[in-house]
Amino acid sequence: MTTPVKVAVLAGSLRKDSHSTSVLRAALNRFAEDIDATWIDNLDRLPAFNEDHEAEPGAEVAKLREAVAGADAVFAATPEYNGLLPGHLKTALDWVSRPYANGVIKGKPAAGFGASPSPNGGLWAVESLHRAYTVAGAAVVGEPTPIAASPEATDEAGALAREEDAAKLDGLLRDLVAAARS
Repeated sequence: MTTPVKVAVLAGSLRKDSHSTSVLRAALNRFAEDIDATWIDNLDRLPAFNEDHEAEPGAEVAKLREAVAGADAVFAATPEYNGLLPGHLKTALDWVSRPYANGVIKGKPAAGFGASPSPNGGLWAVESLHRAYTVAGAAVVGEPTPIAASPEATDEAGALAREEDAAKLDGLLRDLVAAARS
């Protein structure tokens, strides 16, 4: 049996009953034997990035950095807020990208998807997630992956409801696991 890949998981929505988090959970459940997920749940407590506080950013940033440093890969789900990823998710990526050129995300395989009730499925948000990953120095895996009509993306049991979504997310997670193992 192969050892599971340690993945730092970032749920970009803070809402308790978030559609993107439901899709994220359902996708990860399909890879329970391949992925040891560490959910990073303090995004709403992270301070805005401020270079003046970079040396001593506080306990919440230290927890975030420790989780990402201890992971083999990073996986995020992002809702779309006014056409972009949410500010708190961007803040998390800012903190793990520092110190400049030596952040804990540098060189780490990173992937993610967008989920939105809209027909574009959060495409702009996941494109901005990929751009933030790239600038932070992560090794981006896969293409921007949108999940449209996200309220219908999971069924009553919490599983992925549509085969096309399952195929897209399975492929993305397969590629992330392979990148982390290579």
